Amino acid sequence: TLKGTANFLNYLKFKKKLLKHSYNEHITIDFTHAKLIDHTFMENVHHLQNDFKNSGGKINLQGFDDHHFLSDHHLSLRKHKR
Repeated sequence: TLKGTANFLNYLKFKKKLLKHSYNEHITIDFTHAKLIDHTFMENVHHLQNDFKNSGGKINLQGFDDHHFLSDHHLSLRKHKR
């Protein structure tokens, strides 16, 4: 579960925590409580999803229902509607 801001500044800390898991595991990342998610963070998560998929694992993303996407691009900046 992510809280606060998910951006390029805290991505490496997030990645380090995520990579404590094996690439063949199934993991869910919940963005429900993230206030802001930048495109760099999402792009890097997308790359991790591919790495996990190629190793037999999976990363599921959830919790975007209350976020406003700032463009139609699937990696666009997302801001919580609150």
